[in-house]
Amino acid sequence: MKNIISSILISIIITFLGIFYFYNYFSIGEIEEVKSGNNEEMLGATITEIQGSDTIKDSRTVINTNFTNLNNDKIEISTTTLPLITTLSGLVSVGTLTSGALGTGFTAVNVPQGGTGSTTLSQYQVLLGNGTNAISVVSGFGNAGHALLSQGAGNPPVWGDPIITGYAFNATTTKYTATGAATWTKPTGAKRVFVQVWGGGGSGGAFQSAGTDQTGGGGGGGYVERWFEASDLGATESISVGAGGAAVSGISVGNAGNNSTFGASETLITGYGGGAGSTSNSGGGGGGVFSVGGNGSGSVGGAAGSPGSPIVGTGGGGVVTSTPGFFGGGGGGGATYVVTGYGSNSYFGGGGGGMAKIGTGVGSAIGGTSVVGGSGGAGSHTGNATAGTQPAGGGGGCAYTSSCTSGKGGDGQVIVTTFF
Repeated sequence: MKNIISSILISIIITFLGIFYFYNYFSIGEIEEVKSGNNEEMLGATITEIQGSDTIKDSRTVINTNFTNLNNDKIEISTTTLPLITTLSGLVSVGTLTSGALGTGFTAVNVPQGGTGSTTLSQYQVLLGNGTNAISVVSGFGNAGHALLSQGAGNPPVWGDPIITGYAFNATTTKYTATGAATWTKPTGAKRVFVQVWGGGGSGGAFQSAGTDQTGGGGGGGYVERWFEASDLGATESISVGAGGAAVSGISVGNAGNNSTFGASETLITGYGGGAGSTSNSGGGGGGVFSVGGNGSGSVGGAAGSPGSPIVGTGGGGVVTSTPGFFGGGGGGGATYVVTGYGSNSYFGGGGGGMAKIGTGVGSAIGGTSVVGGSGGAGSHTGNATAGTQPAGGGGGCAYTSSCTSGKGGDGQVIVTTFF
């Protein structure tokens, strides 16, 4: 028993002395595995190298300091660069990029990630959203002055003429040329309505004689226009297209043209008719903005339709030298003896009819013209005169040794243009 106890005590003493010596006097340099073959600084942490001559006892402080530095500079909190990393397959998010650039071979950024899904964009073309797919473009470039027009939900816009709601270039026009009553129906979606009305032209006079008698031409019908808000008009509005004055034969004063109208009483606008040519040397007056043209009588030409001022649209007076109209019709031609009476001109209204005189040195006169309305008919001293053209031209007078027929006045007209 004593031997066993002695062996145990000797073993304990030897182990203690070995540990004491190893801790205090054994050189770390003798442990090759402790020395690192790579002195590269990792992750930016500052590591103090343990020298081969250090003992374990003396290196305790250095080891603790290294552990502290490694913990403080571990990758979770490191602010240094990682120059050797080439792949981060598990990376979920990245902070704001403040420097650097995408390489030339970089793949397009997809739409769900805030990109365009494309590496090139067509020059000058308008871009269109395309769901989660790559951005597309509007087809073509359109012509100069075109605007981008919607084709409704689910369809791409297209280039086309611009449309301004309420004052649109998109409009429909209805022309009423048949004489008598008609009805205009307001289209769905109408915003504004522009109405143009011409009265009928007067017919020329007729005279049969072996002497030197003469007749006057009919006055041109007047013109009037007006804008309406579509909401101020009824679902339907009445229209009346006035007939031109009927032609006459033998020895007869012509007939005045009839008025044309649009709308009910509270919205009524009227294009007034031109006056009739006489059986002597006076033409009918042109229809005015507010009244009909007067009939020629004797050597006194028909009075011009009111308001009596060329600036605001009078009809021409059918005197010896007839006067032009503007909104009103031109006066019918008349003459005395050797002065030839041509039908006078107008801008919007009808032109006046020309006169005719039997005898040498005078003959027949041509009708007046109009920029917007119809022309006046020519007079004739060798047969029948010429009718005025629609709308609103005055008929020519006739004077002949045998029976002749004067020119009928041109019928009136109504045009309604609806803007959407």
